[in-house]
Amino acid sequence: AGMLSPEWHVLPSDSPLAKNFEARMGSLWEADEPGSRLTFRFRGSTAKVYDLLGPDGGQVVITVDGQTRDKPAPRFDSYCTYHRIATLTVANGLDPAAVHTVTIEIHPDQPDRQSVAFRLKDPVAELQSPKYQGTKVRASQLLILGDVVTE
Repeated sequence: AGMLSPEWHVLPSDSPLAKNFEARMGSLWEADEPGSRLTFRFRGSTAKVYDLLGPDGGQVVITVDGQTRDKPAPRFDSYCTYHRIATLTVANGLDPAAVHTVTIEIHPDQPDRQSVAFRLKDPVAELQSPKYQGTKVRASQLLILGDVVTE
């Protein structure tokens, strides 16, 4: 777990999310502190993170080769009345011969939850409930077209 800043922890196998997703994803790592980071280097063209979207999902700032994306990537969408498996594309179409550095960092603000409101019986009350609060990011595995560089 040298790629992860110290705030990350692996979800215990008996936790509800691990029970639901471990068979398909392997170990799930979770963090919710702003500034928590996943950093890796790879030689290749594409990098993705196998992760979870959910009602308490946060958003991440993605930086590739020193270039930070204009907007954070939410780990929440209009279907997030429940948790589900997703894939976050962090780098695509890069020079496959070059070594690239990727940093994914938890943003301090949770994403806008209004996109899910139409699915709720009482959106005003429900969106204020603990279920829809949080900046949690849960990641499992990397998909790299190329090779992870460890030195």
